[in-house]
Amino acid sequence: MIQLCNNDTCTGCSACYNKCPRHAISMTENTEGFLNPIIDYNLCINCNLCTSVCPQLNSVNLSYPQKTFIGWINDGNIRRDSASGGAFSVLALYVLRKGGIVFGAKMDDDLVVRHCFIDNESYLYTLRDSKYVQSNMSDVLRTAKRFLEEGREVLFTGTSCQIGGLVKYLGKDYDNLITVDLLCHGVPSPKVFKDYIRWLEEYKGFSKITRIKFRDKAISNESPNCLIEGMGHKGEKITIIESRIYNKWIQAFLGNNIIRPACYNCKYVSPNRVSDYTIADWFGWDSRKYWEGREAQKGVSAIFCNTAKACSIIPSLNMVLHEVRVEHGIKNKNEFFHKCLRPTSREQFWTDYSSLSFNEVVVKYFQTSRLPLYIIYNSIHKHSIYTKLIVLFLRYLHKVKLKLKNR
Repeated sequence: MIQLCNNDTCTGCSACYNKCPRHAISMTENTEGFLNPIIDYNLCINCNLCTSVCPQLNSVNLSYPQKTFIGWINDGNIRRDSASGGAFSVLALYVLRKGGIVFGAKMDDDLVVRHCFIDNESYLYTLRDSKYVQSNMSDVLRTAKRFLEEGREVLFTGTSCQIGGLVKYLGKDYDNLITVDLLCHGVPSPKVFKDYIRWLEEYKGFSKITRIKFRDKAISNESPNCLIEGMGHKGEKITIIESRIYNKWIQAFLGNNIIRPACYNCKYVSPNRVSDYTIADWFGWDSRKYWEGREAQKGVSAIFCNTAKACSIIPSLNMVLHEVRVEHGIKNKNEFFHKCLRPTSREQFWTDYSSLSFNEVVVKYFQTSRLPLYIIYNSIHKHSIYTKLIVLFLRYLHKVKLKLKNR
């Protein structure tokens, strides 16, 4: 009898679901709200195609970055609406303007995050910005393969494990495929996010929340706020802007209790990458080495070119770019080296989640005091030299703490 990943190791990439020729696999929500594959053995023909494409059961080819760049898209409007410097958007425009297809995560009208595709740049805004919830992959791997077989150029963006699922599902290289993975802290539960939305509506006076933007840069990229918009019970528009150190969802996300179990032992936490490109924020005062004034506060992306294909496309991108040493870029991003830590409170959290009201869970677990100190201090406007020194010192302490925990 075929056995797939269990709840603790499955990433929800859906490669097995998309590969099954008899549609004997369904992606079913478990008790924590994550999708896992379930086999209908009445339909299964024991072909083992599902296990052959699972990136958790099989090795995945990884590549060390060949070049690293930092910079931003030349379009100021897109840069302002992007999570950082617009690296995803500029790659997407490169493909779309050649008649290609772009896959990414979209938050729909019901605030459910799903992977989908677009073929027109007028819809690019739907895939832009950070969504701190695991996306539902559904049948997008099948769809991507169909476009590739038709000869269309395809850009596929997702977390490393989602790209790993795509690569194993396809089973071969495609010259017309560009893959992009996002440096990832871990993926939070869609079930908890849905409950968070209901809690927000009840406790913040919304009749319906219509939009959540977790990286609003109206003030600064280095201290992004959370923007929440919706309608009140009398039809009035309500807008809430919160610092991320006070936003309850960010507190829950960084507290790690609501992270998918597989993230605690992520096989992609390494400078060696699964995609053509790895993109991320570029924070830190060393940004001032390259640009004067407030440019760094408008959003800067880090772009790691992991393959020759990625390096060859870079000169065609409409970006302000500065090449940095690969080692310097990697050193700037803790996500390359440190797995999401499984908190000791996780088991008790889920026990409480099933027995307490959501508001009681919020009060008990979604607290600013649970955030790492460097997250809190990075959210403060760093204008004075004294504050800069404090931030650097706290970052150093945080790195020491992580090293001690990972021993």
